[in-house]
Amino acid sequence: MIRSAVGNDGRMGAAFVGGVLLLLVAALAIAVEGFTLPQPLLRRRLSFSLSTPPPTTSLGATPSSKPYYADFAPPTTISEPNTVEGIGRGKTAVVAGATGYIGRAVARECVSRGYNTIALVRDVDKASLDKLLDGTKLLQCDVTNAEEVLRLLSEVASGKHLARSYEQCGDCHDLPVDIVASCLAAKSGTEKSVYEIDYQASVNLLEAGSESSVNARHYLLLSAFCCRNPLLKLQQAKLKLEAKIAEQSGMTYSIVRPTAFFKSVSGQLESIIEGNSYVLFGDGTVTHCNPIAEEDLATYMLDSAVNESMQGRILNVGGPDGPLSNKRLAEMMFESVSLPQKFVYIPTSVFDFSISLIEWIARTFPSQKMED
Repeated sequence: MIRSAVGNDGRMGAAFVGGVLLLLVAALAIAVEGFTLPQPLLRRRLSFSLSTPPPTTSLGATPSSKPYYADFAPPTTISEPNTVEGIGRGKTAVVAGATGYIGRAVARECVSRGYNTIALVRDVDKASLDKLLDGTKLLQCDVTNAEEVLRLLSEVASGKHLARSYEQCGDCHDLPVDIVASCLAAKSGTEKSVYEIDYQASVNLLEAGSESSVNARHYLLLSAFCCRNPLLKLQQAKLKLEAKIAEQSGMTYSIVRPTAFFKSVSGQLESIIEGNSYVLFGDGTVTHCNPIAEEDLATYMLDSAVNESMQGRILNVGGPDGPLSNKRLAEMMFESVSLPQKFVYIPTSVFDFSISLIEWIARTFPSQKMED
C-alpha cells in the first residue's frame, strides 16, 4: 500500500520514475565508500501477500504455492470488556515497548483488566505526557542492558513499583508477575538495530522473567505476520527470537503475528482527502490483507495470555473482515469521504530492472550499509 506523493496526476509518472532513479542513486551511494545515505531515503515499505502457512506450532517459514491469509479474529473470538474486567486484579503485567503504537494499546488493555501495569520506557518524562498511558507505572529502562532489566523486574516482583490504582493498597506487597509482554521494535531496519532491540532486548526480558527473583508466569510476544517469508533482517531476527522462546520452559508463552494495522491506511486517507490519486501496482489486486485495529489486537494478545488453548503457539491474526485487495481498500476510503475515485496504475514490471541493478551493486560493492 503506497501513499501518493504528488497531487497533480500529470506529474505522477515523472515523479515515480524520478523516485526509482533516486532509489538507484541511494543504493550506489550506500555501496561506495565515502558516501552517506540521507536519512529520509528508503523509508517506504511495501506489503506483500504471503503464502501457504506452516503448522500453527511451527517456528519456520514454509515454501508456498497458494495465497494464505491470517486467521480472522471475529468479535466472537475476542473477549468482551465486561468478561475480562478485573481478571488481572492482584497481578502484575510488565509491558516493554509501551510507547509504541501497539504497546500503548496493550498497556491500556492491561490497565482495563485490573493489572498492576508496569510500562518500561526509554524516557519517563516524555512518556508521562502520553495520556494513553495513564494508569500505568512508568519505569525508565534500558532494555538492551540485561542486568538493568533483571534488577527492575526483580523490584517489580517484590512489590516495589506499583501503579497508581495500587499505591494505596495495604496488602499489595505480593503481586506476582503474571505477564511479561514484549512489544519492542527497532526504529530502523538495520541489522545492528533489529538484533539489538527486536531480538536481544526481548531475550533479556525473557531470561529475566524466568529468574527465580521474578518468576513470571507468561511471556507474550508481538511478532509479525511477514516473518513467514523471512527475507529481511528484521524478520530473521524475530524468527530467531521465536525459536528462543519456544526452547525455554520457564514460562508459558504466546507469539502473536498480526497482519497490517489500520494506522498504515490512515496516511493514505489523508492523501485522498487532499485530492491526490491512489497509486496501485498492477491491477490493484496483486496484494491482499485484512488489517486489524490496535484495540482488537491488544485484546487478542491479552486473551492469549490467559487462554490455555492459545498458548505455546504462534498465532497468526488479522481483522474480522475477509482479505481485501489494495484496490478495494482504496475504494472504501474514497467512499468514506464521498470523493470520486482516482487511481494511477504502475506496472509491477517497472521494478524488475531496478531490483536487478540494486542486487548487482550489492554484489559488486559489498558493505554492511548495502546489506542493511
